[in-house]
Amino acid sequence: MINPIGYNVINTYPKTFRGNNIAPVYTNTMPLQNSKLSQDTVNFSAEEKFQNESKSKKSGLSKGAKWALGIAGTAAAVYGYVVGHRILTKPTIEKVAQNFSEIFRRDISTEEAQKIVNKYKDILDIKNTEEFCKKAFEQVKKDYGYDNLGINLKIEYMPDTKISTILSREAGASWNASDGVITLHVPDVKNAKYPLDKSQKSELISGLLHEFQHTKQTEIAYRTSPEKLAQAYEKNVSKNNMLEYINKQLDNTYALKKYAENHNITVEEAKKQLEKLKKIYNENKAEIEEGFRKARGNITEEYRKMLDKLFGKYEKLKPDSEEYNLGMKYIENQANYINGRDDYSGYRAQILEKEAHAVNDKYNKIYNYFANPWRIW
Repeated sequence: MINPIGYNVINTYPKTFRGNNIAPVYTNTMPLQNSKLSQDTVNFSAEEKFQNESKSKKSGLSKGAKWALGIAGTAAAVYGYVVGHRILTKPTIEKVAQNFSEIFRRDISTEEAQKIVNKYKDILDIKNTEEFCKKAFEQVKKDYGYDNLGINLKIEYMPDTKISTILSREAGASWNASDGVITLHVPDVKNAKYPLDKSQKSELISGLLHEFQHTKQTEIAYRTSPEKLAQAYEKNVSKNNMLEYINKQLDNTYALKKYAENHNITVEEAKKQLEKLKKIYNENKAEIEEGFRKARGNITEEYRKMLDKLFGKYEKLKPDSEEYNLGMKYIENQANYINGRDDYSGYRAQILEKEAHAVNDKYNKIYNYFANPWRIW
């Protein structure tokens, strides 16, 4: 997940190589009919029962009952199609090993692939949310070869205002290279009626795989040129200034609404607050810009220190090698990183996110290898 830039005026600078992996998870609470029954069979059985219980009614089923039965039949048909698709597209263990090799960027044998699959299956069975998050983080970190690296986990429970509807529960993750932290953004289930289901836990594993891919990209970029990477980071940070941030909120209805929500004020109050900030900025532009310049320098310095701590012992890449050329692409992308909230198409097309989201696609295929094809979730 990319933490939105600018919702806090004091800290408007982007973190580096953060992926947007939050995706809604839908839970279907409606009982499904046996998928072997056709829609006609379901309707006939239900209608016969209804007529037996209501012999005095000559008109048969009401429109509402027929509509409900039609929906149930459609749901059964869709469910049957989904299950059939899962069975037909279940990958072989050889394909699973190939996908793991591409995700972790090292050779994974079929034997090791099966062991990793078994570990993920066991982790998905963990009931306690915090224990699950820690075990999943440790396993993915190890699979990427970073088990001895000082990358830490932060669990952030998201406000649970929509959880009662079940239909808009989200899970995701983000990578903050400046702090060396991967954050899991978890639906707040500590006091909720509904604990995390396997679908949500699988989304969190997918999120971890996505964000550790950004970590891998950071590593390769650093081993290509620490200096150029730091310069690219500072250039990206410099693109964001207070006036640009204020104008984006004022000119975009959605952004203004989100700003109001984040500050727990009305949209009208948010507009007045931003206009006041804009006036203050214009009256003190030179002083404010100097403050931002110093802050950017401090942020870049802290960023470089963290990268030195994480990857300083890694061997530098040879110029013009395949990985070196890839690292230069990462550095260029870092300098011109596109925020998904500004341009989602551009965000998904850039190499940093294109690779990371490809990891999610590969994991989904792997999950189809070991998950129950008859699952509703």
